[in-house]
Amino acid sequence: MDKVYTTPVKSKPSNSENFEVTYVDGDGAVIHGLVKQITYSDFQVYIKEKDVIIHCTKDEDGTLSCKLNSHGNPGWVDGVSGEVAKKLR
Repeated sequence: MDKVYTTPVKSKPSNSENFEVTYVDGDGAVIHGLVKQITYSDFQVYIKEKDVIIHCTKDEDGTLSCKLNSHGNPGWVDGVSGEVAKKLR
């Protein structure tokens, strides 16, 4: 089963705003994510250092779930997802 990061997001995000998040993993590597809001509940996060896109969806309860692909998330995806959720509060 895929590992999916979930964090409650309480406030409504601004429509069509792009922003950047930074995450420092346990090894000290800095990872930058460029977040683009696609719809009210769908976001794309481009990870510069990995050259990948993470897809995030906010459900009706305000919980943000992000995943890289169907094979499960590496730990840094969870960290970046947490930073996105913080910005959306």
